[in-house]
Amino acid sequence: MVRLEDWILIVVADSIDAPPEEEVRLLFGSAYGHPNFPDGESVRTSPIAGPSFFSEKDDCHVVATASRQYALGQPCKAHLANLAEHGITYDPAQPIRG
Repeated sequence: MVRLEDWILIVVADSIDAPPEEEVRLLFGSAYGHPNFPDGESVRTSPIAGPSFFSEKDDCHVVATASRQYALGQPCKAHLANLAEHGITYDPAQPIRG
């Protein structure tokens, strides 16, 4: 499974007031173990298929896209600071919400 480190969540919508079901969510980060990129390469995922889930087998949170699953490592510290600045609470127990 590909591991993403120093990742950020990107939300794309047609308008600022678009309902959540019309948003497209992607991740951008440093990939490790990706079959198409060298370790540490910056990648953008395809759209996320749902909320993250905890994998006891892999001892990490996992996010699924149409083509693969990504193990979430540490999020980008600047991303976390930006979330806090905008009053958004990051929950490490549920890093990507549905």
